[in-house]
Amino acid sequence: MNSQTHLLPWLAGSLMLSILPAHGAVIVDLGPGLSSPPVALGGYALTPFPDDPRDNFTQVASVPSPLGGTVEFSPDVSLRELGDGWDTWSHGYAGDVYVAEGQATLSLTLPAGTAAFSFYVQPDAWDLFEFQVSAGGSTSAAFTVDGDAGARYVGLYSTDPGQPLSQVWIENTDGQAGGFAVGEFAIAVVPEPEGSLALGGLGCLALAAWRARRRDQETANPQQPSRST
Repeated sequence: MNSQTHLLPWLAGSLMLSILPAHGAVIVDLGPGLSSPPVALGGYALTPFPDDPRDNFTQVASVPSPLGGTVEFSPDVSLRELGDGWDTWSHGYAGDVYVAEGQATLSLTLPAGTAAFSFYVQPDAWDLFEFQVSAGGSTSAAFTVDGDAGARYVGLYSTDPGQPLSQVWIENTDGQAGGFAVGEFAIAVVPEPEGSLALGGLGCLALAAWRARRRDQETANPQQPSRST
């Protein structure tokens, strides 16, 4: 059998192997603590969410992302603002928060292609309570948050652009905080992979070269008619 007939399957297999994503991990960063949020996380520039124009005390199921798509809440949350429905935070923030009233857990479903996401969390009761955050199989160490002006930073990012973040779980592990608020969201999305376009072009060039070689071979060695024709 002509070895040329094996070229196309080998080429397809090689191209598939070259674009398979490596196994990534989700990193949970609690470093900034009560300080102002960083402008970048895991090498990604973060875009803060703008002011939410909806009325305070509205029950909402989601909030639009400034980069497209929405962050979805489960269960629904109550939209508040510092000084109008929520009393304290940290580092001078005075914007929107989303209150999981009476809840010990809250799930955030992120827009497709989210590479990094950050927020702050603060308990409803004015005391110290323990929290954990999970995403993509990673869970943070338990950390303590103060309901009296002690909102704490949580940042998450994927180490593999091919495996973006999809969902975040926030838990008040002792269940005694009487609910909690999250807010001060910022997000980054996976950039368009320039290499994928180049790889696709190389694949097309290789296929065209194979077809041209096949035609040249058929021209040099025309098929003889069989006795049945």
